[in-house]
Amino acid sequence: ISPRVEEELREMGFEVNRISALDRYHTAADVARKLWGPQETVVITNGDDIGYALIAQRWALELESPILLAREEELPEATENVLKYYIKPRKVILVGKFSKEVISSIKGLGIKVETKKVGERIPPREMEEERRFSMEFFRKIVYPSSLVISFLLGALVYKHHYRIREVLKPKIRIPMLVLTSDERRIVEEIIRSGGEIKQEEISQRTGFSRSKVSRIISELEERGVITRERVGKTYILRLARELVEG
Repeated sequence: ISPRVEEELREMGFEVNRISALDRYHTAADVARKLWGPQETVVITNGDDIGYALIAQRWALELESPILLAREEELPEATENVLKYYIKPRKVILVGKFSKEVISSIKGLGIKVETKKVGERIPPREMEEERRFSMEFFRKIVYPSSLVISFLLGALVYKHHYRIREVLKPKIRIPMLVLTSDERRIVEEIIRSGGEIKQEEISQRTGFSRSKVSRIISELEERGVITRERVGKTYILRLARELVEG
């Protein structure tokens, strides 16, 4: 774990204590020595194969025990010392491939050895907890998220359908001359903005009061010259008819 991650955790308000040693075997031994007291059972897995480590952690969670590491052909001195002087377990569960020499070394410490094969069933208690976690995750995260996503997708489909309908709707030409000078001023601002504009921007660009802008827009909307769509706390104005000079 990089120092940057450590620093970010501190910035988040966590107290961080780094435990590190010469290699993964010594580090696992130090973690067990500093964070665990004497235990009835310890899980030992092959430190050279992460696949075994993933299985071992599930057994460790079920048994509430520390995890130590060993090599396939050797019980590291650091692991042996923490077993002998600190954890002092009655039983060791081996997860992974280990030689007879490793098993003999553990038994030589007066510890019972039990081996677990890859793919062996997880204890019923952990299976039940995993099932409960999955159900809670679905109920609290997946299901509400799916509702939100469905709502957003529905809103997007409706919005695009509305816009496509507006684009495909036959355009009716309206001469600019039928508009008053104030109406033309507002329509020109909509055209300059690419065909749509926020209503609040009209007052800023034209210098008209908000009440005057609102009145003119209502008249243009009533005559079918523009459309007005509510978006949040404002309105989006769009041209509904094609305007021509003359």
